[in-house]
Amino acid sequence: MLRSKLTDVIVSAHVNNFKIGRSGKTVIKITPHHVAGNLSVEAIGKIFQDPNRKASSHYGIGSDGRVGSYVTEDNTPYTSSSVDNDSQAITIEVANIGKSPNWEVSDQALNKLVDLCVDICQRYNIKAINYTGDKTGNLTRHNMFSATSCPGAYLQSKFPWIQTEVNRRLGAVAPTPPKPVAPTPLKSIDVIAREVIAGKWNVGAERVRLLTNAGYNASQVQARVNEILKPPTKVTPPSNTLDQVARDVIHGKYGNEPGRSANLRKAGYDPVAVQKRVNEMLKR
Repeated sequence: MLRSKLTDVIVSAHVNNFKIGRSGKTVIKITPHHVAGNLSVEAIGKIFQDPNRKASSHYGIGSDGRVGSYVTEDNTPYTSSSVDNDSQAITIEVANIGKSPNWEVSDQALNKLVDLCVDICQRYNIKAINYTGDKTGNLTRHNMFSATSCPGAYLQSKFPWIQTEVNRRLGAVAPTPPKPVAPTPLKSIDVIAREVIAGKWNVGAERVRLLTNAGYNASQVQARVNEILKPPTKVTPPSNTLDQVARDVIHGKYGNEPGRSANLRKAGYDPVAVQKRVNEMLKR
């Protein structure tokens, strides 16, 4: 039965909560998790003794830095919502001293996690930890495999540091990740709308899919298409001359202020220009 020499407490998980063996696979990964509570290593182990839990991990680390062992390393726990990952990983639950949304962990727990990672790497001949931020690396996270907040914002933010610290102690350097390719700048909504009108983005649900996959908001694009295709509003020019309108104002046709200006604008006239002409007429 394989256990780390760093183990302080053994609380064996119920046999329902893990798989015997590793399906022919070897340990090449480490997957830290968070407990979502400040539980002792004994309390974590007690959870995994519930035959209906259907969950477990190899190890747990309390906020005091002690290590609990629940499933031996030659077996596969149910920890990461991925049998493929768990059959190749040592999984570790870490207690929290903080609550949602950050779920902080203690320095003692974080340092012991590094100790445990170094021990695992040395025993399984893992030359270096390579945290890539996705499933291709050998330091993986629960939320890479399912919609969960685990390992919590705080612990997840420490993954690059864990990689650096473990590799420093191993005397290794993690592979340099490839430089990200700069994304192609998105075209303006106006340009895309005109391409839609030209038939370059298919129709219906397929158009929505293509636009969404390309990084565009299909609803915004369609709204712009509708604006472009909408026939222009026909503006009827005012029928009367400025003099005629001024006379109409004098005779009270457009009412008194403050309503007069609004009535003139509604009819298509400039109330300032009309009033100026009215003043000129009344001076005669």
